[in-house]
Formats: sequence, structure tokens, C-alpha cells
Amino acid sequence: MKEASRQNEETYHRLFRAMTDMFAAVDIIYFVMELTYDENGKPVDAVFIEVNPATVRLLGKRREQLIGKSRKEVFGDIFDELPEKFDNVVKTGKPSHFEAYSAALQKYYDIYAWQIAENQVSVILRDISDSKKAEEALKASEKKANDLIKYAPSGIYELDYRIPPKFRRVNDAMCQILGYTREELLAKNPFSLLDEESRMRFQERIKKIIAGEKVDETVEFKVIRKDGQEIFAVMNVQFTYKDGKPDGALVIAHDITERKKVEIALEEWAENLETIVEERTKELELASSYTRSLIEASLDPLVTINSEGKITDVNKATENVTGCTRDELIGSDFSNYFIEPDKARAGYLKVFTEGYVKDYALSIRHKSGRLTDVLYNASIYRNSLGEIQGVFAAARDITERKQAEQKLKDAERLANIGATAGMVGHDIRNPLQAITGDVYLAKTELSTVPESQEKNNIQESLTEIEKNVDYINKIVQDLQDYAKPLKPNAGEADIKLIIDKLLEKNRLPKKVKVGVKVEDDARKIVADADYLNRILYNLVTNAVQAMPHGGKLTIRAYKEAKNYYLTVEDTGMGIPEAAKSKLFTPMFTTKAKGQGFGLPVVKRMTESLGGSVSFKSQEGKGTAFIVCFPQSSRQKAQTP
Repeated sequence: MKEASRQNEETYHRLFRAMTDMFAAVDIIYFVMELTYDENGKPVDAVFIEVNPATVRLLGKRREQLIGKSRKEVFGDIFDELPEKFDNVVKTGKPSHFEAYSAALQKYYDIYAWQIAENQVSVILRDISDSKKAEEALKASEKKANDLIKYAPSGIYELDYRIPPKFRRVNDAMCQILGYTREELLAKNPFSLLDEESRMRFQERIKKIIAGEKVDETVEFKVIRKDGQEIFAVMNVQFTYKDGKPDGALVIAHDITERKKVEIALEEWAENLETIVEERTKELELASSYTRSLIEASLDPLVTINSEGKITDVNKATENVTGCTRDELIGSDFSNYFIEPDKARAGYLKVFTEGYVKDYALSIRHKSGRLTDVLYNASIYRNSLGEIQGVFAAARDITERKQAEQKLKDAERLANIGATAGMVGHDIRNPLQAITGDVYLAKTELSTVPESQEKNNIQESLTEIEKNVDYINKIVQDLQDYAKPLKPNAGEADIKLIIDKLLEKNRLPKKVKVGVKVEDDARKIVADADYLNRILYNLVTNAVQAMPHGGKLTIRAYKEAKNYYLTVEDTGMGIPEAAKSKLFTPMFTTKAKGQGFGLPVVKRMTESLGGSVSFKSQEGKGTAFIVCFPQSSRQKAQTP
């Protein structure tokens, strides 16, 4: 019996050494344990009987320090499930295969155990931490992609354009744009939603992509809703590939129907994973590519921000709106790109505390100084363990909307001014006429008074009163001329006569030298004489006011080709560069006195006669206004 026992033990050790040699090449942990039981037959622990070199290296102890030690003495509270698992192997005689996690070692292990003797099991451990990490990364990437779609304010869908073409997926925003349920869209041919011309253009793009040609990613299509209504959409198309060949497209769509109406009315992982996770790796790479494509396809600026407020990812739209490259943006402080950094910081901190923000108003500052008004929608995103990783934020450009709102406010204000001018004009002009009459009578009576210093002082005061009455009358006239509908009366007008009467009536300052040149073939023009008078009066008044210390005023009328021209040129201060773009804007003025309606009235009256007005100016050297009446406009003006 002793001889047989000795032979069995030698056989056992030869087998262990053989398996140790076999697993040494792949550095697999291999050991033998014997279970210990309490008086009730319940497994208490397991004791090391034999260990291979890989086990020694893992635990950092010599073989002599491990043999005879229990699992608890070596691992502590790690692998508490092993006694029960090994007991099941001993009792059933069947091998067991399971996974276990070591929090102390921060590793996942794949464990295989089988019985080799009474109460003894042979165990193989294989480190599968890399595989587990890959799985977690895949889950995180998939969740990020799903979050992008879920919170994206734009319509997003994915196409499979193999025959027959079909939708792969659509988000809620796309369903709302098209008026269909998700189930209805998934059952439809995507091309049936485009009008014929848009369908042909989309199919042509697919042919070019398949042929390897480059095409624009952003296109405009006409789409037909479920209710038959045609809408316009700007679509950013990112074609997806499989095995190196295009098999579909990821599309982000913006409904621009309202913008079109206004224009018509106004004109998406690393390689080298173990064999058992190769398929997962491919899925991870596909998900990562999909996420990057989705981010880059968005026309809206998209960013991700960590808990410290640092930017961790951006898309091309963010580069465009800030003027900074992706490398410059990533790692920088998110709040630095806004005119109100504290408000931007408070916004993303609110997301971390409340989970999201909606329509958070900010203004992004471009490198060049250009500002873009946006509304931010943001939410937190998490990893596969539910831990908060950061904030995902999408910005919607509302610059055009704010400009439209401002234009509406300006129009309402001008309408109110016009209504006010119409109501008070009569009440102002009556006393002005009375004042004018009284001044005339006073000047008449004063003419009989003997010459004296007192008489001269009174005459100067009366002259000043007349000038101020004319100025008040001009303000009222400008307001009414700008606000009321213009109905010019065509008739033959003598430009020379109009200029002469204008200069005679307004008595320009002596320090302003006047030069008038009216060419014979430009003297007579078919137009509204009153309008021409008002146009010239406002231009002459501006010219004189631009020369407070005197200068030269030149008025010309001439014909060139088929156009008639009136020019009023001064040698005054000139127009500042910053003011040139606003010169014909109502209520804009560069003068200490003035309501900013003179030039807008000139422009409005000129255009009502079929003409146009322009100017040339240089600071310190003067300004020339050029009024042009094309012959075609002249002929049109002859029609009552």
C-alpha cells in the first residue's frame, strides 16, 4: 500500500510539472488546492498544495511561502466564492468555469477548475482584464452615440441604400419634422419622401460616392411630409462604409422652411485584443466611427466638458464659430469662449447639479471678435457603471432670429414715429406759420425804423428765428416724408430752376462758396419736381453742416450714357469709416443736431423715382453724393 501511494504521488507530481511546463509558455496561472470543511461538512477554505511559477510571480511570494497556506491567508477577502465553487466541483465531479473580480488587484480573471483527487481541485486562472475593459469601452461609446441622438435638436436618421433602400434608424426630431411615427418611417422607402428633383440629386450623389468622387457634405433638399406639405431641409450627409465600400448614410437634417419663406418674401477602437473579443473590437470601432461621424455631421457646435470645465471634444462647427482649431480647444476652459465667462461657467455647473439645461442663452466670441448668439441644450453623460463622465452640450445659432426680431422692433418704432409725425405735424406747422408771418411783419415794420445798433440786433434775432423755424419745419417734413406712402407726380422738371430757387431761399453762409453746373442735355428731366427739391435740399443742408468753418459746395447735373446724374459735393469733414455702412439707416446721425432722417428720406424719394443714391467720402477731404436716374426709370416716371 505504501508503495502504491508513493507511486501515485510521484505520478501526480509528474503530471503537475508537465502541466506547469505546458502553461509556462503562455504565462497561465495554475495551482492545486485542497478544500477544508467544518463539522457540518460545509466548505470553509482551500489550501494551496502546489503552485506553478506564474502563480508565484502573481502573488510575489516564494513557493515555500504558499504551499500549505489557505486561500484566505494568501488572498484575504478576495475570491470568497472559491471554496463553494470548488466544493461543487468535488461533489459533482464536473469541471467548473466562471469569472471572478479581484478588487485588490483590480483585475478580472477567467477561472477553470476540475477535480484531480478527493477534496482536491486543479485550477487555472487567466487574466481577462483587457477584454473586460474593451467591453466597457464599447458600452460607453454606444451610450454616447445614443445620447447624442437622443439630445440632438436636429432630425437624425441613418439610411441603408441597398436595393430596396430603407431607414435603419430615425430619432424623434426627424419624426416630428416629417409628421410620421418611427414605425411608419422605418417601413417607407426614404427616397419616396423627396420631390423628384431632390431624389435625382441624392441618387446622383450616391453614384459619385460609389465611384470614389468627392461631393459636398451639406445639401438642401425639398421633403414631402405625411400631410403632403412640402418643406425645405438642409441635410449634412456622412456616408457610412462596410468592408471599405459605402453601404449607407448618416444624415442630420434641419428644417429651414421658415427661413425659405422669409427669403422668398424678402428674397462618428484600438486593435490587438485577444481572439475571444475580436468581434467586440470591430463593433467598438464601428460605434466609435459612428459617434465621430455624428458629431462632425452636425451643423450646430457640439462640445463635451469634464467636471473641471475643460473641453474634451468638439466638432468642426465649434472650430468655425470660435475660429480656434480642435487642438487649441481641447483642454482649454469652456467658459473662455463667451462674452460672459461667469454665466457660461454657471451653465455647465448647473448641468452637473440638475442633470441638464435647456435653451441657455450665451454669446460666443470668435477669434476675430465676431459674436454669435446661441441657445445651449446640455445634459450629463455617464459610463457603463453609471458614473458621470462630463457634460454634452449642443448650441443652436439664433443670430438670424435675433436680427429679425430687431428689424421688427425697428419697423414698429418707425411706424409709431410716422403715426406721431402725422398727428402732430399739423399742430406744429400752424404755429410755425404764425411765427413766420409775425417775423415777416416785424421785419417789414423794422425797415421803417432808422438805422441803429438796436435795429441791427433785432434783425439778426429775426433772421435766427427764421433759421430755427426752417429747421423745425425740416424735421417735421423729414419725419412725414419718411413715414408716409410716396406717390410721385411725373412731370417735366427744370433742374437749373430748382437749384437756383433752393439757393436763393436758403441763403447759404458767406463762408461757403457755391459752384453750380447744369449741362444743357441734363437740365430737363421727367420727375416729381417737389421730390427733386427735397432731395437736393437735404443734400445741400448736409453739405453745409459738414463745413462749419466754410468750404466749397459744388452742385452738378449731367447726362452720361443713358443715365442722368445729380451730384452734391463738399470739402468738409468727410464721413468716418465706421459710419459709412449706417449712413442711410433711420435715426442714425453723426451730427450733434439732427434726427437721422435726412439721408433716409433722400434714399426713399430717389428710389420712388426709379433712381439710386450713392456716395464717396474721405475723412478730412469731403464727401460727394451721387443721385442717378436711369433712362428706363425716367420713362417709367412719365406714366401717371
